[in-house]
Amino acid sequence: MTTNKVLSITCVVALTSILGLSYYWNDFLGSLNVNVSMDRELALSEGQEATKDFDILGDDLDQAAAYSFSSSLRDYVELKQGGREKFQSIIDSDIFSPYNWIVRTFKEGQVAEASFMFKPDGSSNGYRVKIPDDHDSDSLSEEDALRVISLKINDHWSGDFADYSLIESSFEEMPNGRVDHSFVFEHKLQDIGDAKYRLDVDVSGVLVSSVLPSAFIPESFNREFANIRSDNDTIAMFANFAFLGIYILVIGLGAIIIFYRTGWLRWKSSMLVAGFIAITSTLVQLNFYPTMWMAYDTATSKSQFMLEGLLGMLANGVVNFLLFGLTFVIAESLTRRAFPEHIQLWKTWTMNVANSKRVLNDTIFAYLIVPIKLAIVGGFYILMEKYFGFWSPASSMADPNYLASVFPWYTGIAISLQAGFWEEMLFRAVPIAAGVLIGKRYNMRFTGLVIAMILQALIFGAGHANYPAQPSYARVVELFLPSIIVYGMLYLKLGVIFGAITHYLYDVVLFSLPIWYSSGYVVDKFMTVLGGAIPLLVILYFRVRANKWSEIDDTSLNKGFEPTPPEVQKAKEKSTAIVQDGSPLNKKVLLGSIIFIVVAMASFQLSDSDVSIESPSVNREQAIDIAEDFLVTKNITLAEGYEGNAMVVTDYPASDFIWEELGSDTFNNLLGSYVLAPRWKVRFAKFDGEVETRAREVIVSVDFKGNPIRFYNKFPENEVGASLSQSDAKVIADQALSEHFNLSTSMVSLVSAVESQKPERLDWIFTYAEDREIDYEGSQFQNIITVSGDQLAGFSQSVYIPEEWERMKRDREGFSGILAMLFTIPGGLFIGGLLLIRSFKMLMDRKVNLRKGALFGGILLISGLVKFFNDSSFLMTLPTDQPIANLMSITYISTIAGILIIGLSQALFFGSLGTMLKSTINRSSLSDSIIGGLVAALLVATSAMLIGTFQLDLNPNFPRITLGGSYYPILDTFNIYGGLFISVAFSLFFAKTLFEWTDGYSNNIKSNVYGILLVMFVYGGEIGMQYNIGLSLVLITLYSIVLFMIYKFIIKNNYMLIPFMVLFARVINIFAGNELGAFNSYPNETILLGVSYAIGLVVWTQLTKFFFDTDQ
Repeated sequence: MTTNKVLSITCVVALTSILGLSYYWNDFLGSLNVNVSMDRELALSEGQEATKDFDILGDDLDQAAAYSFSSSLRDYVELKQGGREKFQSIIDSDIFSPYNWIVRTFKEGQVAEASFMFKPDGSSNGYRVKIPDDHDSDSLSEEDALRVISLKINDHWSGDFADYSLIESSFEEMPNGRVDHSFVFEHKLQDIGDAKYRLDVDVSGVLVSSVLPSAFIPESFNREFANIRSDNDTIAMFANFAFLGIYILVIGLGAIIIFYRTGWLRWKSSMLVAGFIAITSTLVQLNFYPTMWMAYDTATSKSQFMLEGLLGMLANGVVNFLLFGLTFVIAESLTRRAFPEHIQLWKTWTMNVANSKRVLNDTIFAYLIVPIKLAIVGGFYILMEKYFGFWSPASSMADPNYLASVFPWYTGIAISLQAGFWEEMLFRAVPIAAGVLIGKRYNMRFTGLVIAMILQALIFGAGHANYPAQPSYARVVELFLPSIIVYGMLYLKLGVIFGAITHYLYDVVLFSLPIWYSSGYVVDKFMTVLGGAIPLLVILYFRVRANKWSEIDDTSLNKGFEPTPPEVQKAKEKSTAIVQDGSPLNKKVLLGSIIFIVVAMASFQLSDSDVSIESPSVNREQAIDIAEDFLVTKNITLAEGYEGNAMVVTDYPASDFIWEELGSDTFNNLLGSYVLAPRWKVRFAKFDGEVETRAREVIVSVDFKGNPIRFYNKFPENEVGASLSQSDAKVIADQALSEHFNLSTSMVSLVSAVESQKPERLDWIFTYAEDREIDYEGSQFQNIITVSGDQLAGFSQSVYIPEEWERMKRDREGFSGILAMLFTIPGGLFIGGLLLIRSFKMLMDRKVNLRKGALFGGILLISGLVKFFNDSSFLMTLPTDQPIANLMSITYISTIAGILIIGLSQALFFGSLGTMLKSTINRSSLSDSIIGGLVAALLVATSAMLIGTFQLDLNPNFPRITLGGSYYPILDTFNIYGGLFISVAFSLFFAKTLFEWTDGYSNNIKSNVYGILLVMFVYGGEIGMQYNIGLSLVLITLYSIVLFMIYKFIIKNNYMLIPFMVLFARVINIFAGNELGAFNSYPNETILLGVSYAIGLVVWTQLTKFFFDTDQ
């Protein structure tokens, strides 16, 4: 309890802190002075007025507005060009505004839209009008386009155009013949070191469609900044895994099991509070509804956009609820056991407790700590920046985005409530209480407390290290002492709720600063104060209601808690009679199924691949050698330390468009040229040495015949090279066009020449359209050649997809994508979540077969690790601007942790499922199970195949390249068990749940409907939802009925069929995907797959026997 003496001393310290904060406030915040005289309403009004100058936008437009900020310029200036004062001088100047209002005007279903920029003082600062690709217009020459720009440049931009000079000029001829120009101008008088003030201007036809001020930041700084920021992310990653692994998995789940068995576990109140906080934090997203429309895709409907947003918020809310709930249950139970003199957490704000002087004093003390903590943090940064070179990015206290929400006051309150309660529960209560209990167990309570205090401070600080502060450990140092002397001691002496109050109020102060730095907003200021006063108002409410101060008795303290003995807490289990052993296979059903399968397979294509390609004639090592030889022919010599890595790539740009609109014959004719087939992607990169020496990358795509078909040589931005004119650079491009694509200049038209001025050279990108026509208006065969300086830097081919088709595709995939998720994710989460809950309950009740769980979980763990380390794509995806040690640490730890969690969960599932299934299982012979599993798998596959024939053929299906890209393909060929185990566990529990939901497949309408609906919402997504939603729903319903019938008449409650059905389904899928053995992603793949699954069947049989053996 906080005594009056302590309160008096704390009050003096708090007042002193307030005086110090008021004197050093700007130094503490590192705030920038930005005069935001334009509010959101005025920005919208000015944006609406600006649209009148562009007839193409039409009428009845919607609007959205957001306040933007150039953080990259701030980081560059503060770290390289004079610090915060220099950046403030840029803000004060008229040349470039790092802060801008962006007003978007748009219309549902319309391509044409606009974004208008305004400086904080309201002056125009540029715009961009999106012109449809197929919009007809006259065209201008480069000279005429520049003349139009000089006349129109200041219509919606307030800068001085005379201070800029032209550095880049590009053009693009659209498929309808309209010529668009793009220009880049650079400020002649002012720069910021190597950074430049630029003006990007576009002319679409005869219209100046874009005037955008920008700050060019050198690539060298961006790479350097990414390099140093990588340390921040790595520290934060270690902290995240530490609190998830130590706090949640080890301490948390261990505590839940122990407290459940000893009667100390209570969860209802914790889950209610978690639900409330999850709802309040989720509603923050809805509070920013006005700014959400900045991300709206006008190709889709508004209703779809809102539905996607709501579903995203719902999913986020559910995840938060589960995370908060688990944390609160763990923290409350541990605290109740470790600190007997603390007030019981959820009784703090109840009658006869809240209206006590102890709670009043402790609450006042929590309030007084807020200015003290602000002073500690403020003093830390002032001293560290001044004497130790620490850096924390400056920010403006005026944040109109914050104010643009529906209720600005709500945002700070809700975010602070989540941070205050959840972080104090997780980062303070869990480790400190656990440290005390563990120390007490070994008669070292103080030692355990000290270790826990230090650990929680380190993990809490490291968890915030990904903030953009330098050095990377700055926030660890900053938060270390406050985590101990403020939050740690508050929890230790008073209880977690009072630490949460301080944390909540501290965040409310910081998050609400935009409101206090803005004029007006009286209601929001009042509501913020009211939100901050809630803890005191609760006490006042109970004091008035009781009309007296109460004394807290022992029943309200943790020591007054009486655990419920386990024997009372255990509920009686419902028992269901075991079905008698017997064959599950009805001979008539079996015969009918076989006839159906034979007829279906004889009548329809068995392979699900409709694009035939030759098996690779080169492997991974050979592809790298071919790429190296190709570089030699191009006279490209890479520095020491560059290594080649390769992976199989299976993305096919434009394939859906060509397949659907031009047909399969055209598609196959273009395969290998304009249509990419599966191929090797070889990347030459360097990951060690100084960051500036790692900027170059070379990528060569090699087809399965061994031919280089794509090439890109990424030159470092500051590399010295030639500055060729367009005509001279085009000579190099024309030569590459002939050499690599066998096309002469008479066979193509130059439709685009993009100039890119680098510090010490000039680059060009040329796009040639082949003259042969495509039977779709607006589409073209395009050949792209890149020239850097005087060297060929890249070549590729593609098909230009008309904008209208891409928008049409996004539109039709909108609701269909949402519905597809609805027929997969909710049902899958329901079954998976129910399995997890029941399995964990059995673990707490000591009913898990540890031997079975260890075997299956161990096999899955080993399988996952082998698959990860055999994956050749790892180094192909890593950036070169960050330390390889950091990247590998993040990748290895996150992946291995994920595999470990999956392995442990599967161990839990398999250790529990055997016991779960006992009550309803129908035991049969292995032979019947194998036959039944095979028939069930064939029925599922043929049913899906038949139903698929009624779907629209919208995209090509290539053979599956599943193994050839591995380091050692044979390892993955025989490593078949990991993924199968996951499917088996899920399918076993689904079969049990379906059996129970349908009352043992009772032959009545209710049971059948329930069963079909459950199947539909778990497996309906396997059919796939296409844009013809009505047809898709019919097919999904039909498939669900068929699948339900398979479960009802073949699988029933003979769960021993399930493992074999899963195994045979995988075999069918594999061989259908490689054209029934005709395609091999590496030599002899089909033969080795056959051997693998033959051995697998033997092993699978033994594993199945072991799993269903009740004596094991």
